[in-house]
Amino acid sequence: MTFRWIPALFLVLLPAAALAAPATMLHLTQSATVLVKPDDFVVGFAAQADAADPAAAQARVNTLAAAVLAEAGKVKGAQVDTGAYGVWHQANPDNWHASQTITVHGADAVALLKLAGAAQAQGVTVQQLGWRLSPQAELAAEEKAQVRALAALKTRAQQAAQVLGLHVAYFREVTLGPPPVSPGPRVLMALAAPGPGVAPVAAHGEQSVSQSVSAVAVLEP
Repeated sequence: MTFRWIPALFLVLLPAAALAAPATMLHLTQSATVLVKPDDFVVGFAAQADAADPAAAQARVNTLAAAVLAEAGKVKGAQVDTGAYGVWHQANPDNWHASQTITVHGADAVALLKLAGAAQAQGVTVQQLGWRLSPQAELAAEEKAQVRALAALKTRAQQAAQVLGLHVAYFREVTLGPPPVSPGPRVLMALAAPGPGVAPVAAHGEQSVSQSVSAVAVLEP
């Protein structure tokens, strides 16, 4: 009895396996963008001076930098970073040049703009001026864009499956990022210093943050 039933069993199961339709693999890539108001205002200063000897040039730069740091310390919540400091000899004209960079950033744009105006009136150059996203705000925007991209990818997969007369069984090989190439932070450059006591102005537009996702949707009848 055993040798008679085993071949019969295979004859029943083999046609069912052969008739099973293979799954359809749908490869998708989707990106999404969100617009966010920047929350961190940045002002980049450069204290510079020329003199016949290096000590005099350094003394002038130190005085300018100290004044900026003192006023920046009065801005509530502002963070101050001192950058490159250098002294070098110039051949034409024959003198010594000293320079010190300072970056001040925070949420109080009004106070920082006033600081920029006061510093320019004292002879300090404003090299950078404008809004950017703080790390916390940028991360939150990236997460929001990622959720939107995933939702859009799922919708596209379902629409494609419906057109093909199939349905989405599940997703596999889901990849998050890297984000598509997007423009950097909106930073306004100060091309010319305003008159003494006049604070510069800066726009506060929205910044775009994008994320992309890719996945393989498994489609079945």
